[in-house]
Amino acid sequence: MEKQPSDMGKYGAGNTSGSFALTAHKTCPARGGAWQGMGSSSLKRLLRRGAQSGSAALQQEEPRATLQGRRHLSILHSGPSERTMLLLTQVVWFAALCAVVLGCPTIVSRSQWGARPPKSRVPLKTPVPLLIIHHTDGKSCSSQAACSRVVKGIQNDHMDRNRWADIGYNFLVGEDGRVYEGRGWTTRGAHAPSMNKISLGVSFMGSYTGRTPSPAALNAARGLIQCAISRGYLRRDYTLKGHRNVNPTDCPGNALYRLITKWPHFKA
Repeated sequence: MEKQPSDMGKYGAGNTSGSFALTAHKTCPARGGAWQGMGSSSLKRLLRRGAQSGSAALQQEEPRATLQGRRHLSILHSGPSERTMLLLTQVVWFAALCAVVLGCPTIVSRSQWGARPPKSRVPLKTPVPLLIIHHTDGKSCSSQAACSRVVKGIQNDHMDRNRWADIGYNFLVGEDGRVYEGRGWTTRGAHAPSMNKISLGVSFMGSYTGRTPSPAALNAARGLIQCAISRGYLRRDYTLKGHRNVNPTDCPGNALYRLITKWPHFKA
């Protein structure tokens, strides 16, 4: 078991079915990317590609048509063929599944930010009923390079000074609008003593006593919550808390705490 001080201070406690759903989970980017925040313009591009694919298929069929069959081609050209409609339907379903089933913000993986390997790990039983918001009470950051340095510093502090197996949080959020993978979805964190085995710990990088995180960071955190629900790691009837609600600490800072009390599912 990892020993955790009661107040860690800085850096611490401080019905879609069948093949379509399976295809979406296997094919959509797992960490945000092109499907993130899909809008109408993206869907239009997908529909255009689907229509072009259907048109190309129709053009391939036409030279092979017999003289007798050519009289029917005018009917095919006068409206969408069955094949074209099928392709369009598949495109729309695929787009919807990627946007709704996954719906995740950009998540920078451990390998991308240069994480040290953990000393050990304890599996986290999911979906968990609780999500706890923290702040690191240290440096904030507004680029991937800067945030990666901050996350590495926090991991070193947790592993070397606290003697933990890994960085304590499941995820961290930067003011660059990216989420940084800590222990991830399926490993028990070390962020809130007595609550680690039933919660995900999400920490905003920076100190948020006198100000709130950037809109980009807040949007990324809200997107991560929806992502956790969609992927089955967080219960739909989850409870949201600030760290101060479960342990004696000022975390996640007064300004951020006041803000999250207005978020859905919050309960002191």
